[in-house]
Amino acid sequence: MKKFSSIMLIVLSVAMILSMASCGDETPKTNPAGGTQSTAPVSSEEKPYLPDSYPAVEGMEFNILTRDGETGFWAVMDLVSEELNDEPINDAVFERNAALESKYGFKINRITDDASAYAACITKIENVNKSGTETYHAVAINAMYTAGPLAKSNNLVDLKTISTLDLEQDFWNQRFIKNMSIGNKLFTLTGDLTVTYHDVAWIQLFNKDLLEEKGIDEEIGNPHDFVNEGTWTLEVMDKMGALAKEDLNGDGKMSATDRFGYAYAPFNNYALYYAGGNQVLGKDENDLPVLTVYSTKAVETVEKIKEMVSKTDSNRSDYGGPNTIIFNEGRSLFVNAQMMGVRTDHRGVEFDFGIVPTPKIDESQEEYTNVVSMSATVYAIPTSCEHREETGFLLNALSYASQDTLLPAYFDTTFGIVTRDPDSEAALHKILDASYFDLSFMYEVGWMVPLMNEMSSLDLSSKYDSLKDSSQAIIDEIVESLNKTE
Repeated sequence: MKKFSSIMLIVLSVAMILSMASCGDETPKTNPAGGTQSTAPVSSEEKPYLPDSYPAVEGMEFNILTRDGETGFWAVMDLVSEELNDEPINDAVFERNAALESKYGFKINRITDDASAYAACITKIENVNKSGTETYHAVAINAMYTAGPLAKSNNLVDLKTISTLDLEQDFWNQRFIKNMSIGNKLFTLTGDLTVTYHDVAWIQLFNKDLLEEKGIDEEIGNPHDFVNEGTWTLEVMDKMGALAKEDLNGDGKMSATDRFGYAYAPFNNYALYYAGGNQVLGKDENDLPVLTVYSTKAVETVEKIKEMVSKTDSNRSDYGGPNTIIFNEGRSLFVNAQMMGVRTDHRGVEFDFGIVPTPKIDESQEEYTNVVSMSATVYAIPTSCEHREETGFLLNALSYASQDTLLPAYFDTTFGIVTRDPDSEAALHKILDASYFDLSFMYEVGWMVPLMNEMSSLDLSSKYDSLKDSSQAIIDEIVESLNKTE
């Protein structure tokens, strides 16, 4: 009885928040995923953002297929919650859903799928669409290996045709929308209704204690200061790392048991390429993809990355776990990581660490570009969905309501518990503002392997010459396929 009372209290409390927002007390908020947050009051005569009721969804079982099961590494943990358990993200999801389900009289059903079975997931959605049976109203799927093929095969709805999806609001990631549209059609979406997109952003962590112990902050400066001044570059990070390296066992050579400036996984060097402001696919004046992987700036970026990673006496290249161990044992100043790792891999270390964006290639860049992994989860609507306007409304409501529930819980969990560092929390806003998802991540055109696995020896000019024709053929195929979408 006590548990039931607690749940009802939460439902009523969050419903009151939603009701206040729907009465026009404040404008819809924006957030770091899409812009600057604002809570400026508006006229009570303005149209309420969320209506008091939406009869079309009353009694609706809102079915969403997710890419994985409960234990998958990329599990969609922010869609449903069965009960309160004092875990901030879980409880925020519970509160959000309970309030919306109570307000509008619908029920969210999460249907799981095997995280690794991308082909099986595609087949499942294709078969449902062919049958014409409305099995899933929406799908939360892998961006590259599932969403791209489904869009090309005309199995996803153009989201710009759904009038109830308010795509101009900043609780939808505006940079993602701009980058992912083709010919002014949009087939996938992400925003505040999910933290998964944030979780796969590539970042840099640094050991604050080691920075002070080695006097690097005095000799060069603090990474956060460079970030705030817009001068955080690969060269600065490299110079700091060189001062941190140390032959701990005194054998005259650098090995896995020594201390390094930068520990990284070689296949993640593509994050440095994008941090230089480079792309693989850009857009022309008709919003159609253009191959932009090769430019003077791109060549300069690749050469600077190669120069840095060649310094094996101060930078340690390895995969996954060893880098985590080296950093967690205080034996590297920097490590490249994903946001997810802040909560998981690096929780409970015995030193304070800071979080900064992936560095610029040079100071001339206007902004930081923090690439998001192609493993990101995105939302889409399958063509077999008959209740498209209702689905659009509910996705919109979930993303809007997440601003005051899910997003704060994500911030608190990632920063309040782990780093205890207000400077890093401020850096988060820069990181999420700078989140970048290249169009080629959804529609692979032949550059994923070179940028991920060949960076240390990549000759960008010759590689471009060898791939440009095949890449252009794939682009032409993509455009032709998407033109057939209704």
